[in-house]
Amino acid sequence: MAITITGNWKLQLISQPIDQPQRFIINNALVGNGTYPDTYTIPINVQGSSWSLNSQQEGSWSGQPGVWISSNNIIKSDITIEGNEEVFYVNVDDYRGGVDYNDMVFRLSRPYTPSTPPTIPPIENIPPPNVPLPLPPVENPPPRPTPPVELSYGKVWTKFDNDDKIPRQRFIETYGIWLDYTGSKTGNFTSYYTCSLDTGSFKKSVYNAPCFDCYAKPHFDLSYGHDGGSGSRDLGGNDFYTPTNAVYGQYRGLCLDPGIKRFRIGNKEIYHFYAINVYRDRMGDRVDEGNIEINLDELNGHAFRTNPNAYTGSNVQISGSNKILRLIDDSTLDLESLTTNSYQTFYQEISESKARLNTSAGPVHFLVSGNLETGIYNSTQPHVYGLFYPKQGIFILDAELLDLSASFQTVTGSDSWGDNSMKIFTAMSGAALRTDLSGDYLGFQARKVRYNYREQYYVRVKNQDYNFTNNWTFVTGSEQLIKDDFRDKPLVYITEIGLYNEQKELLAIAKPSSPIYKNFTEEALFDIQLVW
Repeated sequence: MAITITGNWKLQLISQPIDQPQRFIINNALVGNGTYPDTYTIPINVQGSSWSLNSQQEGSWSGQPGVWISSNNIIKSDITIEGNEEVFYVNVDDYRGGVDYNDMVFRLSRPYTPSTPPTIPPIENIPPPNVPLPLPPVENPPPRPTPPVELSYGKVWTKFDNDDKIPRQRFIETYGIWLDYTGSKTGNFTSYYTCSLDTGSFKKSVYNAPCFDCYAKPHFDLSYGHDGGSGSRDLGGNDFYTPTNAVYGQYRGLCLDPGIKRFRIGNKEIYHFYAINVYRDRMGDRVDEGNIEINLDELNGHAFRTNPNAYTGSNVQISGSNKILRLIDDSTLDLESLTTNSYQTFYQEISESKARLNTSAGPVHFLVSGNLETGIYNSTQPHVYGLFYPKQGIFILDAELLDLSASFQTVTGSDSWGDNSMKIFTAMSGAALRTDLSGDYLGFQARKVRYNYREQYYVRVKNQDYNFTNNWTFVTGSEQLIKDDFRDKPLVYITEIGLYNEQKELLAIAKPSSPIYKNFTEEALFDIQLVW
């Protein structure tokens, strides 16, 4: 309960022996209004004809943390003379313990001038009265706005509640995956180049332009793998330590579950394969299934059936028969339309329902005969040629099936320089020179998928919060106390909002387009969006 004091006094907190947080409040004065912590012991000059003094304790002791409870027991002493000052004391007792009136003690003083009787001059010496001219009335400055009775000291941070944020949202976008010679994105790769320096035994990189041009970028790699190491020379000094064996092992580690030794198409094991591996910077988050088409022109390998190990280098050419093997993935396939044989051979049965393959590398689709325009050829019993791993950007084509359908005549001799990866390069680049009935070039068609994520936070700044600042202009230079001009009416602007994790580590900073004015009568709402 507040007590009323009249006149101008110098107030000073001289005692505060308890450990419970306390504060005192001065109201209705012309000068000196405010809320002061129990550590503020500097004398305060309070001016006003009638003003009030109140004392409060923080309510943790009564089970009300954060609530300030006004003292009900405040007494003041009589005015006495101490030296040249008039003095009286105000004693406060809180609700805890006994009634001792020593929980906060204030001393109030003001100068004392003893009165002396006036000297009356003789009547004959009294001068005539001198009446001064009337002066214009002095206009007093308007009073400062009175701050809230319970003035908040503000916050350093605020924790988000569940209704302050929107859960993470995912947006899916698809783009053309390749670059043409101008750098524009396209979905059909029709310009095939290898590099003259790319003579390695493990792979061949395919570029969109001659590799020494400034705009040339590698788009995908072509390689040949053999589980037994055939089709390439021994580079390690030991049998079967060959590049083709290393390639098979590499893709086995990337695509197959632990313990699985070979790729399979249904019940058929793949002992050797041709691999297409799209570069990560081209494929985004994954290659878009349902939007890929691989076209392979028939080669002239049938002419070397009697001497297959000679089918390398310049002997590898397109046949000129205009036969194109066109392959797409089976993601659009209606599993219910399959014949019993196709279903039992290629697709798993889970809880008596048809399902597609899935491994630790993600979902797996079969590469089947068909094209993007007309769909899968023979959808009831599709012709399967390989496997497609969208998340890895990897295509595995069974070499035995390409020998039969596209005359690849794969070289599988031991310790022989087969250069088989050049065959799939020739077949793909040859097909890209041809067009279908609609006039589209039969290149390597594909699109990529990119996932965009967005998190949204609503920052609500209430009128009692964030009205002070750590800026050095806000405090005095010596005592580091808030300047009087800002104590009751702070003047701050919001310029940045920081987002922190539970460990108080700064993760992101949001900046408004212009500073936002903030005081005890203003509130603000900010919508912060994180997009990546």
